[in-house]
Amino acid sequence: MYWAYIMNEYKVFGLSKKVDDKFLSWLGSLGNIVGMASRTLWGIFMDIISFKLAFGVITGMQLLNSLTIYFIASNKWCYVTWIGVMYLVGCGNFVCVNIQCSINYGKFGEKVFGLAATGMALSTFSTMFVEFFILETFGFMITFYFLSIMNLLAFIFSRLVVKERISVNAADKTVPLIDN
Repeated sequence: MYWAYIMNEYKVFGLSKKVDDKFLSWLGSLGNIVGMASRTLWGIFMDIISFKLAFGVITGMQLLNSLTIYFIASNKWCYVTWIGVMYLVGCGNFVCVNIQCSINYGKFGEKVFGLAATGMALSTFSTMFVEFFILETFGFMITFYFLSIMNLLAFIFSRLVVKERISVNAADKTVPLIDN
């Protein structure tokens, strides 16, 4: 949820920290380029590392980012790094979940991913709650802490609940070998 929130609100938050509007527009373009490239990189990484490790990196980086972004945003080059990291790891959600659905559900993986992607899209509606209630009532700092809690829960969920299957061959994502 945090990555979707910050990708939509980085400019509003940056302006509140007195970061230049043109700079923030440039940052959005750069972030989208990073996000586009990262989708390819996450696909390559998923051939090498497990889903739990990939998703742990994604949620861990989001947690670190959400806990610290409030304090670094006034330094625009730190802000560029933090937003770039969010685009880098945020775009990994779709790639990693898609590949893991294919591994776990074989020929039904595309249909399961369709449901998972719908769930991810619907979860962005929760950002409206964050925007209209938490942000308006408590401000950015509390909003980021609330989102940190959500990231922590996602991290714990990915470590304790998610069972992943590892295929015999990274190129053959349809032959489950073991359950973790």
